[in-house]
Amino acid sequence: MVACVVAFRGWVNSDTGLPCFKLEGQGRLETGGRVVYDAEGGVAYVADLFAAPGVNTVYTFNGQSVALKRAVKTREGGAVFGSSTGLLCGVDLYEGPEESVNVSSGAREYDNGVVRFGHVKREGGCRVWVDAPDQVWDLLKVLESPGLVSVALSEPALGVPQVRCVLVTKASVERVDARGGHVVDVSWIEKPFPVLRVDAFGGGFSGASATWDSATRLGFKWVAGWSYESLLKRLGAVL
Repeated sequence: MVACVVAFRGWVNSDTGLPCFKLEGQGRLETGGRVVYDAEGGVAYVADLFAAPGVNTVYTFNGQSVALKRAVKTREGGAVFGSSTGLLCGVDLYEGPEESVNVSSGAREYDNGVVRFGHVKREGGCRVWVDAPDQVWDLLKVLESPGLVSVALSEPALGVPQVRCVLVTKASVERVDARGGHVVDVSWIEKPFPVLRVDAFGGGFSGASATWDSATRLGFKWVAGWSYESLLKRLGAVL
């Protein structure tokens, strides 16, 4: 679905499957009480890395709204990991539904009875299966990248968040068959969803609706008369 209004336009990126937006002026892009992006003026091109795949989601900006659905880019039972540097990688199977989470309050009681509380820490992890030999290295690039990582399941699962924001603390890889299939165990600390920042031209934060790195990977070449919006239009934008 595409919305075309004066200061707020939305579409789904044909490559990443992420909901994307063109925002003009100051305002706050929100969905379901979550702040996606704070626009400070001018024009911003934003993608929601933490959107739930396959779920119709309503976004609002300056009193205007649009409903978009993140495309499911993996087979049933899979997941997509996304980095804060704009890298995305799908896995063939996100193992479950069993899952363990350790919660630590950071509380400390002193001899005089005073109790001080630290930050609550939720630690967990998952096991994923990757069939293609080269795909596991793409996954490791995401897991090894600096910053936070998005973990988005291909469909909702009872008792488990469909989308998480995590700080990866450890990953181990095991080759399990002669065809190059791998099992990857990932440990993480859960984090709140951040308000996205955008650095489209530097291929920087994942809030960008497209990066030149992705354009190069898809074989797009810079030619006279091209612009950032030219790239977005090649990826499904109607501007």
